Amino acid sequence: MPRRNTFSWSVSRMKEFDFCLRHYYWMRYGSWGGYKADASPEAREAFILKYVTSLSHYVGGIIHHTCARFWRDQQKGRYLSEEKARQNTLRALYAGIGESERGGWRKRVSSGTHLFEHEYGGDLSEKRLARARDRITRSLAGFYALDLVRKTQANGERPQVVSIEKRECFELAGTTVHLVMDLVVQKPDGKRVIWDWKSGDEEEVNEFQGAVYALYGQRAWGLLTDRLRMHLAYLQPQRVQELILTPELLAQTQVQIEASIAAMRARLWDVEENVAHIDDFPMTDDLARCSGCVFKRLCGRE
Repeated sequence: MPRRNTFSWSVSRMKEFDFCLRHYYWMRYGSWGGYKADASPEAREAFILKYVTSLSHYVGGIIHHTCARFWRDQQKGRYLSEEKARQNTLRALYAGIGESERGGWRKRVSSGTHLFEHEYGGDLSEKRLARARDRITRSLAGFYALDLVRKTQANGERPQVVSIEKRECFELAGTTVHLVMDLVVQKPDGKRVIWDWKSGDEEEVNEFQGAVYALYGQRAWGLLTDRLRMHLAYLQPQRVQELILTPELLAQTQVQIEASIAAMRARLWDVEENVAHIDDFPMTDDLARCSGCVFKRLCGRE
């Protein structure tokens, strides 16, 4: 049975929609079916470009992968040292750059590393790579300095881990809401703490994302806000922000999600079948946004 392009919602999908309607169209509709042998040239190119990532985003991804590896090892009774974590992440940095440069991603478009800097030309100078290495070093130093992590090293304390980078979902307004929480631990008193690692800058949307995670916790685990904790762990410099969770905040978050879903659906040509037409998703007037957009070639703004 052929795969169906089913409408759903996530924070990343909301960010795409708010960034540029045409970008959102290419990401969620124009690229659909581009993996097929009989795909149109436009759909095929959109499918390829969908998986292009900037060096900055790639670095953030491999840092997250290393943090997840720490907790998976910890669950098996192994300890991943900071130095070993740093070495592994630096190896991943150069392996990804090498794969992108050689075009190895062509054999696995959706999972390979395909850098924006190679696709469109960009700064991969030694100076920029030094900044990437420094970000990795400082982010992992921030991670290992977290009380949660230090306790596992100091006294072998093993928190009760509920999930590690697990894909979850819940239903809202007739729509599946997708999310991936970096780490969830349960305290001895039954309270659950959601952790989200941030190796980049602080953004307002991060708090909204944390509230979405808490809303999931309320619905999936049946926990009231006084039984939930949401921690945003900024790794460089290290700072842990605990969101103040209240019933009012989660109610407001639900309203925001529903409004975002409604705005996305309003652009569809056929809501039931999730069919979109490119003309209903105009390009942004802010040309500055186009400079770093992976789809700028398809929009004639390269």
